Amino acid sequence: MQFLLYLFIFVITFPYATTSDLSTKFNVTIKVPDNTTSLRQLPYKTVHVKYKLPNSNDQWSIVKIEPFIQSLNGEIQQITVHICHVASSTYQYDTIWYNDETICKNSHLMLIYQWASYSSLTPYELADGHGFQFDKSKLIIFTVTYFKEQQLNNDQSGVILTISTVIPRFYMGTIVVGNKQQRKRFSCRISNYPRLLYGIQPLFSKTDNARWSIYIIRYRMFGRKIVQSIVDSSILSNHSETNMKILSADIFLKPGDYLIIECESILEALCKFLIFYKYKNIQLHYFIETDHTCQNNDYPNLFESIPSRRIVGTDQNQLSKSSTNAPRIFLFIIVLLIVIWISIILGCVIIRHVRGLVNFRQDSSTQILNRTAKTPFVRGLAANDQSQRQRAITTTGDRIAQMDVDHTTGLMNG
Repeated sequence: MQFLLYLFIFVITFPYATTSDLSTKFNVTIKVPDNTTSLRQLPYKTVHVKYKLPNSNDQWSIVKIEPFIQSLNGEIQQITVHICHVASSTYQYDTIWYNDETICKNSHLMLIYQWASYSSLTPYELADGHGFQFDKSKLIIFTVTYFKEQQLNNDQSGVILTISTVIPRFYMGTIVVGNKQQRKRFSCRISNYPRLLYGIQPLFSKTDNARWSIYIIRYRMFGRKIVQSIVDSSILSNHSETNMKILSADIFLKPGDYLIIECESILEALCKFLIFYKYKNIQLHYFIETDHTCQNNDYPNLFESIPSRRIVGTDQNQLSKSSTNAPRIFLFIIVLLIVIWISIILGCVIIRHVRGLVNFRQDSSTQILNRTAKTPFVRGLAANDQSQRQRAITTTGDRIAQMDVDHTTGLMNG
């Protein structure tokens, strides 16, 4: 009852953000407010609408985003949805504001959805057990950008967010690659927590001659370098524009790995992507504070490690191990020989020690057995000697007695 009361109050307070309950999931509709609820009298090109949880104790997750466009004249340039991580002392946002490029004032934000004029209206739905973390420390910022300035516009386009009350198995996050400049190469380093890549969405119009590729470069023991191709334009050639491509293979981003993006033959469009990843048991603001954008080419030398397109082909899981230089190979061989030499010495010492223990135990056992075997024999010898002595004494006594008898008989006869 308390939850329904909060929803009722929220619907009354914010008529341009409505909700509908669907058991463990419910929909939230965020749209451009009509002119009757807005005091805006000046022309505007951008409209921002804020949405927050009606109950600060709720732990929700966004599992689906579906756009709806009511403007039939092609006036909308793009629609975006951001998650803004805020603190208790953060500036209090207005419910609606206009023409302000600072979407998340004094806080960190993460882009989770973008629709453009060349995009389809296909709903963006995450797989089961996945969702964007949404709690009391976060706001939803819905933004509509028009091609030209508007005034007294009756457009009420928006998005429908499907929110789940069940804690997902994996939370979702994004990295925005690119900026507003005409740059074709971007490189950045993953600096904090490991994550698993989920999907890639190009944020530019697809052209026939557009060629681009995304790589991961990993450094391992002894300077070994691994270059892994994630996805490129040939893989998404038959994919709908701006729809996310879900990666089938498990590709981990670990702290210290490098993300490399290269665009070729993109003349009018910007080289810009939205990279989705998933994670577990980590608060979202740790990602938002550091690894939510890749807007510069901070490591230009890494592009020399990217293999030729003819060699790599179009297999996104193909690995290319770069050759290490001669000093590293020589150092590796020396270290390996030292380890083998030390292992041989330790093995000899251990074998000798084991043999000594075995011989000592065998000698001790032999001595005990010999002592045990000799004891009955000695006892037998002692018994035999005593018997022989007794017989000798008896024989001597008999002889003396016989001599006495003979002597007495001789005297009597004489």
